[in-house]
Amino acid sequence: MSGEKPVLSEKAGRREYRKLVRDRIPEIIIASGGKPHCREIGGQELLDAAKAKMREEAEELVEAQTPAEVAEEMADILELVETIAQRYELTLPQINEIKEKKRAERGGFAKGLFLEYVED
Repeated sequence: MSGEKPVLSEKAGRREYRKLVRDRIPEIIIASGGKPHCREIGGQELLDAAKAKMREEAEELVEAQTPAEVAEEMADILELVETIAQRYELTLPQINEIKEKKRAERGGFAKGLFLEYVED
């Protein structure tokens, strides 16, 4: 199953993950013969877990090679953006407005500019 890496530790008959997973992952694990042990989290614990998951997904995006792999990782990142935004009571239109303001003031990344150094 995609998204199971990284395993924190493995003991006899047990793999520990201790990370945020998508809502249907427990039933997928059960269908494959596993016994998931999950708990629902909220508040700051959920925010921290979502941000840690964002880091994991960003690393997976960096490793992605094909357009399909890139799309999969970007979809995960977008799902996490929405989850984190909801917790901060932000909407995607609000976030897009800020993005457009920053683009107007500082530009985007379309030109692919890579700053090597600045001389004083």
